[in-house]
Amino acid sequence: MCLEAGVKIVSFFWGDASRYVSRAHEADAKAIVIVGSSDEARRAADYGADIIVCQGFEAAGHVRGVAGSIALVPAVVDAVAPVPVVAAGGFADGRGLAAALALGASGVWMGTRFSASAESLAHPEFKERLIRAGESDTQHLSLFDGGWPNAPHRVLRNSTVDAWNNAGRPKVGMRPHEKQVIGHTANGKAIVRYDDTPPTAGMSGDWEACALYAGQSTGAIREIKSARSIVDAIVHEARETIRSLSGAV
Repeated sequence: MCLEAGVKIVSFFWGDASRYVSRAHEADAKAIVIVGSSDEARRAADYGADIIVCQGFEAAGHVRGVAGSIALVPAVVDAVAPVPVVAAGGFADGRGLAAALALGASGVWMGTRFSASAESLAHPEFKERLIRAGESDTQHLSLFDGGWPNAPHRVLRNSTVDAWNNAGRPKVGMRPHEKQVIGHTANGKAIVRYDDTPPTAGMSGDWEACALYAGQSTGAIREIKSARSIVDAIVHEARETIRSLSGAV
């Protein structure tokens, strides 16, 4: 459907995308493949990925790998050169962009930073929670599995996470308030506790109990701004950082 609609860039995540990459190329589209290890990156390069995004353990949302970005990025860059590599996980400002470039990446992929943007469809109070959070306020777990089972993810700790931790981290079927409806999306779809649905604008109910996807870059996010101003600030800070470091070696 994407290709029929004329989409020219398609991103793939969580699994073998080889059969889809070739179809994208047949439609004159570029294929981005997100990976969590250098081995996975090599396979993606072998089946023709145009751009590889390496996702570090610090990342928000569903997290495929176990290595942090500072170790993962250069390993992936070396494994797939000359395929362009984009770094994801733990990046939220210009200093992060400069660091990623120094590690060999061609750019950065920022999720949490743009969740806290003016244009984001995230719930307004979730945005406020993001800019108040620190780098240690997230937890990597497999708790919000309704809709996406057996897929580890990183979220802000909230009432659902705390209740599960306090109960001794019980297995599925024994978790506190399981199958409880905690809200509804803007179009009326029920949100059940432990669903993989994040809180979005227009939802009703307990937004705070939903999956609050966030990466460890929250410590660097202190303001909700437009996407354009975020990009401009990141580019400016990266240039200044690189310029200041040029005489330090």
